[in-house]
Amino acid sequence: MMLTKKSGARREGRITRHDLLEEIGLATRGDESGSPGSSPASTRLDGLWGVEYVVAYMTDHLVTDYLLETHDLTKQFAGFVAVNGVSLRVRKGEIHALIGPNGAGKTTCFNLITKFLQPSSGSIVYAGRDITRQSAGSVARMGLVRSFQISAVFPHLTALENVRLALQQPTGLTFSFWKPTRVLDRLHGRARELLEAVGLSQYADTIASEMPYGRKRALEIATTLALEPELMLLDEPMAGMGHEDIARVSDLIRKVSENRTVLMVEHNLEVVATLSDTITVLQRGQILAEGAYEQVSNDPAVREAYMGTGGD
Repeated sequence: MMLTKKSGARREGRITRHDLLEEIGLATRGDESGSPGSSPASTRLDGLWGVEYVVAYMTDHLVTDYLLETHDLTKQFAGFVAVNGVSLRVRKGEIHALIGPNGAGKTTCFNLITKFLQPSSGSIVYAGRDITRQSAGSVARMGLVRSFQISAVFPHLTALENVRLALQQPTGLTFSFWKPTRVLDRLHGRARELLEAVGLSQYADTIASEMPYGRKRALEIATTLALEPELMLLDEPMAGMGHEDIARVSDLIRKVSENRTVLMVEHNLEVVATLSDTITVLQRGQILAEGAYEQVSNDPAVREAYMGTGGD
C-alpha cells in the first residue's frame, strides 16, 4: 500500500502523521495541522501504544522487498491487447527474467515500465512511488534505466567519449558541449573506471563503430552504469552474439548485478537458467507462470507455449 496524499511533504518524500492517519482512515478535517489532540483519532497516536501502532502499520504496509511492482498493467493498440492485466513484482537485488514466445508482450511490458508507452490501465510502482504517469526521462533520473535490443551507443565517438557523455547527465553537464574540454576532463577518471569494470580499458580510444558487436554491448552497459541505476532493464542483451560474447556479457551482467537489481528480456534459455533468480513467463500478454528456472521449465503449460511441447 502507498500513501496517496499529494501534500508538499509527500512530494518531497516525507510522510507526515496526517498522511498516515489519512491512509488508515483515522484522519478528520480537524487533524490537517497534525497537532496533538486535534481529533480523538490523533490522540490515539500520542502515547506509546500509538507509536507501536504506527511502527506496526509501516512495517506491514510501507516496507517491501520489491523494488518494482506492476498492478493489472494493460496496453491496447486499436483493440489489440498486447499486455493484459500483468501484475509483476521484482525483488530488490535479484536478476529477474521476462521470457516467452514471440509476440508474448515482453518488449511492450518493458516500454510501459520505462515509460516509452503509457498504459491503457493499471499502475506501476517503483521504489515505493507510483510512476504510472511519469515520463521516460523522469524515471531514468530516479534510477530506472534500460538498454535496447540493438546497441544504442554513438557510433562516431570513442568508447571513452560515450561513457563520458552518459556521465554528464547526473552531474548537470548534459548540455555543456560548447564548454572547454577541461570542464569535462574531470569525468575521465570515472569513465575509465566504468570501462575497466566492463572489460573495455583497451578500447577506451576506439571509435564505437569499429568495436566488435559484443564489445559494443558491453559499452552500452557501461553507459547505463554511468547513470547510476538502481534497476537496470536489459532488453535481449545477448541478441546477435556468438558463444564467446555471450559468455563474456553473461559474466558482466552477473558482476554488475551484485549491488543492483536487473530485469531482463532474454530468449537464450541457457543464459536465463544461469543468471536468473526469478523468471516470469508471458503468453499472449498475460503471465503464464513464475518462479525459479527449475519450476517454470517443468511446467507443462510453459513447455507447450514456449517450447512447443507439453509432454516429455
